[in-house]
Amino acid sequence: MKNLKEIQAFISEFGQKLTERKMPKGLFVVLGERNEFAEPFIEIKSGYYQYVVMERGQEITRRKTQDLDELLYWLISNDISKIASNWELRHRKEGKDCRRLIFAKEVELFKKINSTILSIYLKWSDLLFNIGYPKIKHPPIFLLHLQICLHHQILRHEVGLRRAGGIRA
Repeated sequence: MKNLKEIQAFISEFGQKLTERKMPKGLFVVLGERNEFAEPFIEIKSGYYQYVVMERGQEITRRKTQDLDELLYWLISNDISKIASNWELRHRKEGKDCRRLIFAKEVELFKKINSTILSIYLKWSDLLFNIGYPKIKHPPIFLLHLQICLHHQILRHEVGLRRAGGIRA
C-alpha cells in the first residue's frame, strides 16, 4: 500500500499532466487530516484506503478499497469535472448539450492519466448514459442535479453492497 505522501505525488503528477498552465490552487490535493468542511480526506487503516467526507461532525461519505487506481479515481474525479466544466464554459456551442461537451472533455482528460482510471470513469458514466440524458435543447438545471444525485446514490449503493459482501472491490 502507498502512503499519503506517495498518493499525493501521484495526484500532483496527474495535475501537472492535465493543466496546461500552472495547477489551479486547491485542485489535486490529498488531505490526510480529518476535517469537517466537506473536503475529502484519506485514511489508511487495516489494509484499506478510506476516502472520507465529513461536514459539521457528520460523516457524509466513506468509501474503502484496496485498489489504488480506484482511490486515485475518487480523488481526481471532482477536479477533472471542474476543469472540464470550466473548459466547456470557454468553448460553449449554441444548440449543443453542455453535458456532452463536458463528458467529451472529461474522457480526454482521463485518457491523459491512464487507461485503468479511464475505464473506472467510463463504467460510471456509461451507467448514467444508460439512465439517459434527455434530448432537450436547453435542459433545466434540475435534470443535471438529478443525474449527479443518481450517480452518488449508485456509488453509495455499491459501497453498501461491498460491505454486505455482494460486490468485490
